Amino acid sequence: MILRSFREYTFLVISISALLRLLMIGQVGLGDDEAHYWMWSQHLDWSYFDHPPMVAWIIALFTEIGGHHEFFVRIGAVLLFALASFGAFHLGTAIQDEKTGFMTVLFLNISPVFSFLGSVLMVPDSSLGAAWIFFILFFYRAIQEPDRLRYWLLSGLTLGVALLSKYNAVLLPLSAFLYLLVSPKKRNLLYRKEPYIALALGFLIVMPVIVWNARHDWASFGFQFNHGLGVDPSFSLTLFFQILGAQFAYISPILFVLSFIALFLSGMRGFGNRDEKHLFLFFFGAPTLFLFDMIGSFHRILPHWPALGFVTPFISLAIWMDIRPNLKPWRTPAIVFGLVLTLIIPIQALTGLIPITHFIRSNADPTNDLYGWPEAAREINRLQAEMTSERSSFIYSYKFLIADQIGFYTGQAYGIYCFNEDKTQFDFWDDPDKLKGQNGLFVTDNRYDIDPVEKFGKLFQRIEKESPVRIYRRGELIRTFYFYKSYGFKGLKS
Repeated sequence: MILRSFREYTFLVISISALLRLLMIGQVGLGDDEAHYWMWSQHLDWSYFDHPPMVAWIIALFTEIGGHHEFFVRIGAVLLFALASFGAFHLGTAIQDEKTGFMTVLFLNISPVFSFLGSVLMVPDSSLGAAWIFFILFFYRAIQEPDRLRYWLLSGLTLGVALLSKYNAVLLPLSAFLYLLVSPKKRNLLYRKEPYIALALGFLIVMPVIVWNARHDWASFGFQFNHGLGVDPSFSLTLFFQILGAQFAYISPILFVLSFIALFLSGMRGFGNRDEKHLFLFFFGAPTLFLFDMIGSFHRILPHWPALGFVTPFISLAIWMDIRPNLKPWRTPAIVFGLVLTLIIPIQALTGLIPITHFIRSNADPTNDLYGWPEAAREINRLQAEMTSERSSFIYSYKFLIADQIGFYTGQAYGIYCFNEDKTQFDFWDDPDKLKGQNGLFVTDNRYDIDPVEKFGKLFQRIEKESPVRIYRRGELIRTFYFYKSYGFKGLKS
């Protein structure tokens, strides 16, 4: 087969990367967050405590089709990232040319945060990423042809899908507004009705989330506001470099540095030369990166939050690499280094070849978290069967992530509880006080090793420790599960 165009090269990159992901996603266990969202998918609702509902709806769709297997929990992530990559190609092509579109897709597929987190693991960022890129594409089309209502409607539709995926999507209309406000040629669009029709459509689509929050004392909005902004008003230089360091690693070091250079150059060209194209790219990258880097300097945030701010800098970089002779030589090193980093993560997840735990500690290798739950689930089912022979029983844990994993691997979406002082999604489901008189089985692992006798002793007549289950990977102890039979539940208010 002879490839003749960047469109064909793009199709090849997307197809190969999607195929590799499809071969992998059923081979390793669910991450804690994925199990959390699977549990949501078994309790379908208009929204949830942590995030909007799109991730649960997608998992519910595919597990209904194929069953409750890791493959069908994750297949949505693979398909959505392939879709996002096609969107990125068309965005880069619309802004510059097909070569730019191809390079943008290549950068996305060799950047670990995009090529693994949202494209292998099924998380809210999976659908957010696709909707984010298509919103920018349709909005760009809309401002080029403002009389064509369909692009404004598509902008509103993708904004709504993004908002149903994750609250970070509110940055999309903010970026669009800032661009229109600053752009001398496009500012007049702020006086037309079409941008507001798109905005209204987006918020109409996300109404289920607003209604859910209104019915639950604005619990999700309040949680994310505190989670995102924190309560500590003091700037920390250490945190600032930590959030930059995290991006340095997950974007891949060379690509990270080059992307910031490209974003800076686009900003200079956009403001200095009134270049609409570069101004557009700047405003769909800089506000997101600036906001999260600033928030991350005041309190600790999850390192992938700013990731979508790199999409338009990738396009800028593809353009500038063809313009600036001093950037062009970095193209191959950036691609090769990014590709190596991108491949290391799935290879380590599948094989554990790098002996991290041998030299440091078991929790130094995050891929170890993907192992052990099937063995633990067998022991949980055995112990619960023993307890249920005496009287009805339930399973509980102190961490909701443990409770979620128990749910998936024991095949029980109901009858599992999280007893914790902090509010979790479990607080919106069954009332544990209806379990009075039943027996409980407490489960935890070495990451959250607490003494349930001390923590929950007053809630039960007695608690007895069972033998732990130890998980080994390539001969190294990576995890220990603990089980406690808890007899005669008295209720949480006892």
